[in-house]
Amino acid sequence: MVYQNVGAILTCAGLSTRMNENKAFINWNGLPLIEQQINLLINSGLNQIAVVVGYEQDRFQYIKDKYSLVTLIENKDYKSGRASSIKTGLSVLHSSTDNVLVLGVDQPRTRYIVQTVIERHISSNSLISYPVHHDKGGHPIIFNKATYNDINDIDEESNGLRYVTKKYNEYINKIDLDDEKVLLDLNTKTFYLIHHLAPHPPRPPASRPASAQSPLSCQPSRLARPHARASRRHPRPRPPP
Repeated sequence: MVYQNVGAILTCAGLSTRMNENKAFINWNGLPLIEQQINLLINSGLNQIAVVVGYEQDRFQYIKDKYSLVTLIENKDYKSGRASSIKTGLSVLHSSTDNVLVLGVDQPRTRYIVQTVIERHISSNSLISYPVHHDKGGHPIIFNKATYNDINDIDEESNGLRYVTKKYNEYINKIDLDDEKVLLDLNTKTFYLIHHLAPHPPRPPASRPASAQSPLSCQPSRLARPHARASRRHPRPRPPP
């Protein structure tokens, strides 16, 4: 399925100061993380993808030739924080989309998670939707175009997207997913190593070939498809215009 009226903003403009190297180019299952995330969005049915770069933006230029569905856009104000990157991404998507999904390059997800969030959001006609695991909000988060003007008003002083989610808190569709990966953020080198070296649940020894014993080997993801529970609450009607 292709979601014609849904766009995606993939933010990867930051300095990665806690990682001590550019997170977009760390290895994740055999590819740079930036490419894993782009492939995830494409394979999830999205064909309007804004990749927002800033720090070391020259390293990303090959993306334009390799991925035709991607618009690579530079946030010249990337040092001010992620809010400016989200607004930069929205600037190339707002006129052609009814909904926009926001994901960070350091938030690897599965296709099932992305598609479930999109489908639950569209089917419920919600203003905002995001996944929840054990009462903790996760990502990706998706916004209806009715919130685009509010997104354009965000900044770091107003806590970025929290400004929008707080404003429309009563109308958020929180989607319970029995998958802790909705909370995953690769913020530090230690956290990355923990999840990169053991990204999957343990498998029975008999099912693992000897060549795959090394924890540094990058095997294709074979995660079990998690089960989604019903949304925690039905979204309330939208406020009158």
